[in-house]
Amino acid sequence: MGDWSKCVWEEGRVAGEAREVASVAGMRVRWIPAGTFWMGAGEDEKTRYHDRDEKPRREVTLTRGFWMMETPVTQGQYTAVIGENPSHYKEAGLDAPVERVSWHDAAAFANKLSLLEELSPCFVRSEDNMDGVGNKASDYVGGKGWRLPTEAEWEYAARAGTTTQRYENLTKIAWYSENSNGKTHSVGQKQANAWGLRDTLGNVWEWCYDWYEYNAYTLEQTVDPVYAVKTSDRVRRGGCLDDLSMDLRVANRDWYLPIAAYKNIGFRLVRCS
Repeated sequence: MGDWSKCVWEEGRVAGEAREVASVAGMRVRWIPAGTFWMGAGEDEKTRYHDRDEKPRREVTLTRGFWMMETPVTQGQYTAVIGENPSHYKEAGLDAPVERVSWHDAAAFANKLSLLEELSPCFVRSEDNMDGVGNKASDYVGGKGWRLPTEAEWEYAARAGTTTQRYENLTKIAWYSENSNGKTHSVGQKQANAWGLRDTLGNVWEWCYDWYEYNAYTLEQTVDPVYAVKTSDRVRRGGCLDDLSMDLRVANRDWYLPIAAYKNIGFRLVRCS
């Protein structure tokens, strides 16, 4: 399966620092430092459907730094770890993001990757369901294995210090309805943000860990927020190949049932050092 001992996690990291992490799958990660940011849509930001669930913008602090995959998991990487490719857009190639994966599929991939690296998995299975380890959200976030980012971690990393709707002109950073030609594209072709992350907007939606809470921004969780009270849906972020420009905003929140496996949704993972 490759030399997993090449995974090195040194101290003295700087924002956006890159690491090669998995020879079998060719993954790269970027260091996302702890910090404080403005989460949510600004008062003058035009939203499409969900104005109330993106506001009020509030100051959020993340007390832990983490490594985040530079791009969504690709079809080739998923196949290397799981042994099959569920994607609809196979003709887009092995460097295109994997899709048609449910939240549970993403969690299972994270566990398999953790086990390959001799790390403790961050998800547990109960019958046909997966959930984060431990009895508290902090148990999950503090785990050392691979996991899905929390919604706050995802937005913080995607913003990379910016406060605008997106960090650059949309056509330079995303595949969406106006340039995708109705299919996914190889990851990493578009301009990176300041922390080296690519494809945070467009191409495929990305699963986050949190349960979707419509009124989340009124709950006053401002330090390492995780919405872990079970609802019917899990959060997805970033928009996809079919979305209009209005939906390709860092603050945009949406949801799917965790069993949903559609052709417009994939994922990327994070882990602590």
